[in-house]
Amino acid sequence: MRTLAGAAAALTLALTGCVKEISSDERLDRETQAAPASDVMDADALARVNCKDVEDQLASAKSESRSEAERVLVYVDLFNSLKTRTEQFEESMRRNPDLSFKEGSQELVKARDLCVEQFADVRVEFDKYVRELVDFAVVDEVRGGATVKVARLDFEVLRKGISALAPADADLLLQRVANAEKKLGIAPPPPAAEQPANGKKR
Repeated sequence: MRTLAGAAAALTLALTGCVKEISSDERLDRETQAAPASDVMDADALARVNCKDVEDQLASAKSESRSEAERVLVYVDLFNSLKTRTEQFEESMRRNPDLSFKEGSQELVKARDLCVEQFADVRVEFDKYVRELVDFAVVDEVRGGATVKVARLDFEVLRKGISALAPADADLLLQRVANAEKKLGIAPPPPAAEQPANGKKR
């Protein structure tokens, strides 16, 4: 019995001894190697990404000469574009830290910081505008000498803006848009078709 117990203990010790402690550097290397190569841009590719063209587009989104719907769509395009560019910088530099520290990397760091700053500023402006539209989605308009309530803009465009912005209270904002539709007697959009187990629409 002692011989069997000793052999079992020795086997357990041998097995546990095979477990190698993984250092934080090794773990980072594994995560980096596991990341799809297509998601990581090299220095030359990142050098062609910049966020210097924001002012004109932002001015267009703020322009009161445009309709409310046009302004929302300009904001959506600008917001999504800045989001993509910012993520390209941050993801590539996270997975390839050398991009931030090797010689000549200062310009890449500055370009990334500008994208982060511009993205944050546009998010604030976009969020403010979307909330204003939701707060006053229904306005009074004089038609034929009578005052009637009308939609300030196409509610589907407003939904698109909320979806792109994706704030923490998006569901609440969307519910308020639905309430505005009810106030005007507009039928809400049909829910997405349910997908049964066989993958065919009901």
